[in-house]
Formats: sequence, C-alpha cells, structure tokens
Amino acid sequence: MMRGAELKRLPEGVPRVLAAVPAPVPEKPVNAPELIAARALLARASVENVPSPCISVCRMNELTGLCEGCYRTLDEIRDWSSADDLAKRTIWTHIEQRLAASPP
Repeated sequence: MMRGAELKRLPEGVPRVLAAVPAPVPEKPVNAPELIAARALLARASVENVPSPCISVCRMNELTGLCEGCYRTLDEIRDWSSADDLAKRTIWTHIEQRLAASPP
C-alpha cells in the first residue's frame, strides 16, 4: 500500500484512489520453471535470509520425486525451515541443476 509521501509523487492527473487498487492477478497459469528461474536469481543476490523457492504449486511428481512447483525433494522441503543460508543456497543450486536438465 502506498504511504502519504508516495502518493504525493504521483504524476499530475492520476487520481489518488487508483494508487491503492491492487494489480490484477494474471489469468494465465503459472509457468513454474520460469518463475523458479527468476527466484533463483533473487536467491543468488541475497546475502542473508535466502528466499524460499516455494511458489505455492505444491504437488509432488511421482516419477521424479520432486515438487512440480519448486523442484525440491520432500527432504529439501522438510529441512528448509531449519536450514542455514549456506544449506539453502545448496538447495537452490540443486534446483537450478534440475531445471537445466529438465525438458522444455
């Protein structure tokens, strides 16, 4: 939500009420590999508090044993919350390797 100082910076003629309207949710389905690749860049740029790869598409693939949303194993998902930043970066490296090896 925009604060008062941010509202003052709106271009002339833009109604202030529009600034509080949330962006529309995209209608097309989530492209998990693209979204995970973008989040991997964010994870690599993070010095601490490495972001979770979860994109809320929580469905395990029986053939690969990986989540179809974040490309993690059940063990990686379970261990994430107690992992330190180094361990989280290692998981991200594994995710990126899986993405690179997966068919388009």
